[in-house]
Order: sequence, then structure tokens, then C-alpha cells
Amino acid sequence: MQTKIRFNDKVVQVKYVCSSSSAPSILSRMWVIGNEFGPTHLITAEGFDEAWDEFLDDLEPISEDEVPEAYGLFYFDGSQDDLELEEGYQFKPNGSGGTGIVYPGIYAWGREFK
Repeated sequence: MQTKIRFNDKVVQVKYVCSSSSAPSILSRMWVIGNEFGPTHLITAEGFDEAWDEFLDDLEPISEDEVPEAYGLFYFDGSQDDLELEEGYQFKPNGSGGTGIVYPGIYAWGREFK
């Protein structure tokens, strides 16, 4: 669901996501998460880690063609061991959907929305 918020004296449109692990409660807080271009998500969650996981789960996984780039390789045949993802790439917390790797960006950020 899309909604509008006031952020740094500007009205911006963001995607609203409610944490799937629990229904909103009195302990829930609002978190705004975005990238170098501004806020992209408003998430209801009890803590930042839960909000960040919801953000990553909401992103589309990269395609199979992009996997070598995610590992900083020219090609990927699946036999390479002990590989680490390049900066900016992360695994989806639930590991679902395609490659399970998302690219929130090098400059992704989050903070409590007040």
C-alpha cells in the first residue's frame, strides 16, 4: 500500500509495510527506510532489526544473471566456496524468492519515524 508522509519538510510517497511477525501493538513503532534518493518504505515493527528484515523481504530478488556481480565475479558456476556478497547486496531474511539476494543499495538507511 502506498502512503504519503512528511519527511525533512517534504511530502513523499512511500510503501507502507506492517511487520508480518506480529500485529501492530502498543509496542510497535514506525520506521522509515530509504536510500540515497530518499525514503521508500514506512514500516510498523517493534524494533529496527524487525523493520529492516521486513524491508529486505519486500524487495525483489536479483536475477540469476546478476549473481556473479553480487559476488564480485565475472562468472558463477556454483562451485566456488567461501564467497561473500559485495557491498550493498544482502540475503533476504526468509530466503524466499528466486536467488534470495536483494540489492537495497550501498546507501540504504533507516530510522524511527516520529
